[in-house]
Amino acid sequence: MDKFLEQLADRLRTYDSEIVTADETADWPEGKLDELVSEGILNEIQHASGVVCDQCEENCFIEPADIRTNPDTGKTIGVFVCPRNPDIGRMEINLDRLRQWRINKDKLQQLGLLKKEAKRQKRRISSELTEREREAFTLVHVQNKTQRQAAIEMRCKPQNVSQLLKKAEEKIKAQTSRSISSKKVQKLPEDRRGQVHLSDDQL
Repeated sequence: MDKFLEQLADRLRTYDSEIVTADETADWPEGKLDELVSEGILNEIQHASGVVCDQCEENCFIEPADIRTNPDTGKTIGVFVCPRNPDIGRMEINLDRLRQWRINKDKLQQLGLLKKEAKRQKRRISSELTEREREAFTLVHVQNKTQRQAAIEMRCKPQNVSQLLKKAEEKIKAQTSRSISSKKVQKLPEDRRGQVHLSDDQL
């Protein structure tokens, strides 16, 4: 089985990871992207609004403020000003970096790569954190990294990290509520424990 298909299928098992960016494909073997697009595995979608700047170690998320043609090369480029150090002046960004593709879930299902996961999804407890949610929560709340720094490590947009954190925090809150409710039941006299009803939300 093509390792790229397996990797793409693994991504679909993680919340909000179905988008592949141009930066991710930069290290792919020559022709691999075109092959996956021609086979319908990847479908190109609207360009991203911005990318992670690679001009320094800050790795800010930047959006081109202006689109123009480079007079020397004749190529269309995006122009932006560093958000942390405006004195640097205007810088250029290759607009090809804004390209992105969505993984075709139906196509991978036809190839039999998602059937087993579909069964496991039905058995998954709703309050259980996904691997992607746990990774985002650990990077931000345990390792004290910014959402932008976490996005770079997770190879996704800062907006995606924000959504993952929100999901993780909601699930952790639900788990905490369930734990507290269970402890209250244990403290009741045995003849009253069976009369306490935990709501579906608490469970």
